[in-house]
Amino acid sequence: MLKAEQEKKIVANVRCKGLHVMLLRKKIEYSGIQDCRAAASLIGGAKSCSYGCLGLGTCVQVCNFDAIHVVDGVAVVDEEKCVNCGKCIDICPKALIERKVLIRLLQFSVSQMTLVRQLRITVQ
Repeated sequence: MLKAEQEKKIVANVRCKGLHVMLLRKKIEYSGIQDCRAAASLIGGAKSCSYGCLGLGTCVQVCNFDAIHVVDGVAVVDEEKCVNCGKCIDICPKALIERKVLIRLLQFSVSQMTLVRQLRITVQ
């Protein structure tokens, strides 16, 4: 017999995935303050893609949960660590970070539940 439960979690999601070829090109060599807000105020940032992540990590700096990192020039959210505080959403000058709902379907059998209960009793 199988039982299923649904788990919902709201997390941040960066809409830019850095896949556009234009994102890889730079329109200027930016050597200013390493802050996305500062770079965005300078003709929209250094990258050719006017809609893409600037990749300077301002969102990383405001996250108290180590849940967002810049990988290959684009911010990426660690969904396991994200607690939906919204700081990264508020700080992004390009408004590229939004909330999304994760839905996980958890399935397990009654025998697995019994085994888990037995393991908990044994470990305690």
